[in-house]
Amino acid sequence: MAPTRLDPLCWLLLLPYSPSAASLTNLTAAFEPGLRQALKRASQSSNRSQSTTLDIALVYGEHSLRCGNDTSFDYIHLQKLLGLMYRLICIICTEESIDREYENDVDARVMFFHITADSGKKIQEHDKQSHPRSPLIPFQALVLSPKSWKRICFLENQNGHVLCEEFLQARKNSPNSATDRFDTEGVAGGVNTRVLSHPGVSSLQDDCNSHSSVAVGGTFDHLHAGHKLLLTMTALLLHLDDKSASPGGLLTVGITGDELLKKKQFIDQLQDWDSRQEAVREFLLGIFQMILPTDNLKSSQRTSDPDSGARTVRQEFESGLVINYVEIFDAFGPTITDESISALVLSGETRSGGQAVNDKRGAKGWSSLEVFEVDVLNTEIGDESASNRIEENYQGKISSTEIRRRLHNHAAVGH
Repeated sequence: MAPTRLDPLCWLLLLPYSPSAASLTNLTAAFEPGLRQALKRASQSSNRSQSTTLDIALVYGEHSLRCGNDTSFDYIHLQKLLGLMYRLICIICTEESIDREYENDVDARVMFFHITADSGKKIQEHDKQSHPRSPLIPFQALVLSPKSWKRICFLENQNGHVLCEEFLQARKNSPNSATDRFDTEGVAGGVNTRVLSHPGVSSLQDDCNSHSSVAVGGTFDHLHAGHKLLLTMTALLLHLDDKSASPGGLLTVGITGDELLKKKQFIDQLQDWDSRQEAVREFLLGIFQMILPTDNLKSSQRTSDPDSGARTVRQEFESGLVINYVEIFDAFGPTITDESISALVLSGETRSGGQAVNDKRGAKGWSSLEVFEVDVLNTEIGDESASNRIEENYQGKISSTEIRRRLHNHAAVGH
């Protein structure tokens, strides 16, 4: 009998600022030693009955990723940086044999925050009620997060110490201080980085559009780093209007139905729709707990379409945010049945799907969706010998098929 699964342990790793250019080489120099140590330590706390979630907060200086005005951001640069961070995490986990196959997996999640001169001030009541307009989430939102971290890790260098002290002081002045029970631990510091803007990096467009209804779709089997990149950028793209009494925002997540997946390889390890929906829901909840730290779930409703049998889970939050998880049986899903959707997020390998959706919408006389892409994660790390050494195992971090294959083989030998 499988052991009862306990709620995951939650750790937080604070990473100060970013290198001036988003490259794997720069990120490795700045963060790899600390990331490796934190991931190894977190993996030692994971076992068959309890996993560990490592929230990684990458904290930027003020204005470093803005494009033009305070309601827009540099989507291209941000998604590239997020993808590189997940690639670095996957490389480390591969080299250190941190994996669900060994029952020591770490659920690493990366989020971005911007820090200002007054980020360490005492949190006032109006701060708790405000909602960020920009996807560059204020540092105060991290401070106010209701998450119960068991350990706070920071880099053992000058920037790392300063950031940790600022977080601890702000957290002490927050409503969470009465219930906080965490340890702090320094991890290896890489090269100190400076707060820099990014000249020469263009935004997606000169005047970024706001989208209050955004869609994303996928199978989301055995949620992995590629899924996390896709879902995080979708959440960050959603515009939440802090000037409204109800910031609102509709996020539609299409999740492929079980019937379409019967020919998948290693079907015995394929998660059913309910399990995949729950994994996506839990991940997005963690994201929005940091975007809207004082928000609470207002209602959750599960329905089934009487004709198609398609399942829908609708969750509404006190802020007015709504997340719809919809079972889909084709490549279009709600994007051709809900005219209000204005943006679609997809990976580069499914670019043609965005055009197909807009062709269908155009035939109905509807406006085209603005399509946003995220990079496809790969194994190119700039070192041919290292790349060859880790490529096969790395695929087990970014491919649902490869994850199922490894779990199938693991089960076949009786582990």
